[in-house]
Amino acid sequence: MRWQPATGVLLAGLPAAAACATVAAAAAAVVRRVAVDYAEPVVYGQALRLVWGEPLYQPLDRSPLTVAAYTPLYYWVAATLQILVGPGFGPGRALSLACGIAAAVMVGVIAGRNAGEKWAGMFAGLLFVALAFPRDRDDTPWLGLYRVDLLGVALSLAAVAVLTWRNNIRAAVVAGFLAGLALLCKPTFFAALLAGGLWLFLGNEKRTFTAFIVSAALIFAVPCALLQATTGAFVQNTVEANLNPVYLVVAARLVSVFVLTQWLPLLLAGAYLGLAQQWWNSQSRLVVLYWAASSLWVLFIGNIGANYNYWIEFAAATAILAGQGAACLVMAPRKALAAGLILVVATQLGGPAALLASVRAVRSDLQALLVTAPDPEFDALVDRVHHEPGAVLAEPMDVVVLGGRPVLFEPFIYSVRLDTGRWDPAHLIARICHGDFGLVVLGYSLEVAARMNDGLHALWPPPVLAALHDSTALEGMLAGRYIYTPISASGPGCRFQRADYAPDFL
Repeated sequence: MRWQPATGVLLAGLPAAAACATVAAAAAAVVRRVAVDYAEPVVYGQALRLVWGEPLYQPLDRSPLTVAAYTPLYYWVAATLQILVGPGFGPGRALSLACGIAAAVMVGVIAGRNAGEKWAGMFAGLLFVALAFPRDRDDTPWLGLYRVDLLGVALSLAAVAVLTWRNNIRAAVVAGFLAGLALLCKPTFFAALLAGGLWLFLGNEKRTFTAFIVSAALIFAVPCALLQATTGAFVQNTVEANLNPVYLVVAARLVSVFVLTQWLPLLLAGAYLGLAQQWWNSQSRLVVLYWAASSLWVLFIGNIGANYNYWIEFAAATAILAGQGAACLVMAPRKALAAGLILVVATQLGGPAALLASVRAVRSDLQALLVTAPDPEFDALVDRVHHEPGAVLAEPMDVVVLGGRPVLFEPFIYSVRLDTGRWDPAHLIARICHGDFGLVVLGYSLEVAARMNDGLHALWPPPVLAALHDSTALEGMLAGRYIYTPISASGPGCRFQRADYAPDFL
């Protein structure tokens, strides 16, 4: 029917404005000098270890007190960018943005090929970008952060795309290589390996199954074994340190956002599974298996440290099936189904008011991208941190890593480790009390820091914060940061030395 292709093209264009707003917001973050996420400086600082020739994975019970929580691929790439491009968060954020766009293209290619309609692929790719990266107010979407996730998602989708494109030994080796690299980026990116292996096994493709599994295992296991052999701390960082508590209150906060942003793609994915005939015997079986496998990590959404990144890969797989489901509805004989679909999609994306807001947001973000005013105060602060003869503590930690200094203490994860009985803060407290830290730079006062928490764990371990309160004095402010220095050159000592001390000012 002639109206169906035109309806499909109209449908495909509906998420375009929201997708452009997400991309523009991510692009605007590329030129920002400061950290826009708590963990960005942590990842950056760990990549700096490689630049300095230090081991990436180091024991967690001695300085530097920071966790390299991920497998090494993104750290390797980030360190390479620091060497080739130069310092700053921009190159790593640009990498995430490029990987996110590549992931959206692969979502579109897979969906369009399986549906037999190019517009279905365009719809799937734009829907993924529009809805997979929610933001709180004006926060930078995950698409533009100096984090590992988008590289892993792109590699996982590339593995699935290769398997759907060709079904032979060579394709299986390439796909296995890509799936292994995804695992080498972050252990949670197991879905492509699991789904690809099951798909080949169920299809009685014994030789291709073996080639796929062996290539993935080699590219993942060999570097991990070598890294564990060097310092003995690889497993401690990537496994033990990630075994954090799961809380319903964390899950409840994230589940509400997940449902709000993903109900439409999930509805369309369900429509595909219900309407498509014999999808289990087609190429789509691989996508369905990938969708199911990627959903497993969403079950851990209540984990301490969980955020919107926990469902990015699942959202990509859901968007593929959503594109195919949209094709089923548009190509159905009844026009009412297509009309209802357009109405639902337009409603979810907000209609004309949201379209206008998206256009304004894109214009604002592009202006920020093109016109970036220098911040001499922030530059002066970074320079001071760089030349400080003593050790430096900071949160946000951006001034430390941009000043070419190591992150010596990551407060939140060690607050969790203290609460769960996995860390003794006595050594760090002793260093603070003896004036080893010549500079403490915070985005808030120590009094405010004492009240900062996520409802479960304090941002700073209370005994560490109390030691800072006893041993430092506020010198002043610079670039919106509070500058604390030791009370005396020799350090006055603290009122306590016990890790379980509860100071009055808390």
